[in-house]
Amino acid sequence: MAEERSKVRSGARYPLVIYRLSAQRHRALSLALIIVGAVTQLPRYVPELRVTDTLLTYEQLSIIGLVVLSSGLGLFVASLLEARLAYAQCKPEYLLINTASARVAVGYLRITETKLDIPRHVIETKTMRRRDQALLKRLSKLHRERVLEVVLSDFPLPERELRRRLHRFFLSGRSEHGLVLIVPRPESLKFEIDTAIARAREARRLAEQGERDPLAAFRPARS
Repeated sequence: MAEERSKVRSGARYPLVIYRLSAQRHRALSLALIIVGAVTQLPRYVPELRVTDTLLTYEQLSIIGLVVLSSGLGLFVASLLEARLAYAQCKPEYLLINTASARVAVGYLRITETKLDIPRHVIETKTMRRRDQALLKRLSKLHRERVLEVVLSDFPLPERELRRRLHRFFLSGRSEHGLVLIVPRPESLKFEIDTAIARAREARRLAEQGERDPLAAFRPARS
């Protein structure tokens, strides 16, 4: 059985749409900062653009612009990493939810059910901030048909820690212990998770059978 588990490969990486949308918003802001920072450098190289009767000299404006430009470049790189490193993936032993700043591993034996549903049925909408309302509206347009709800027997981490690591949309508003995965092709991810769950349950059954009957492996198979 150990050899069989070692042969199982990790599944495909499914991008987490929430972080992709967040990265797009941050990328737009970073481009605006880069443009502003670059414009403030023009008077340093084009004397005709220098204005004398202003609160700041062009040298001071250039220094401030460099700070803005650096912030924009940093935010741009961070937005690229935010989108690239946010994914869900079926590992041989657990379901991995990976983001740029945190990782959550969910053992397959914790999962009791997987469901496909529309976003507004599973995402908690009460006491939602305006920014999250706008994000939910964009999600509903992109994934108006189905998202994947993973129902658990219990969370792999304390709920407060889970909320700190993941966006609030990951916590199901319908199930007491549920995670919502908004990914492209959620039905494919559901199939991979269901297959991994069946494999984990079969491994547990064989392990329990071996504990009850240690000599079972040495007996000839019945024809």
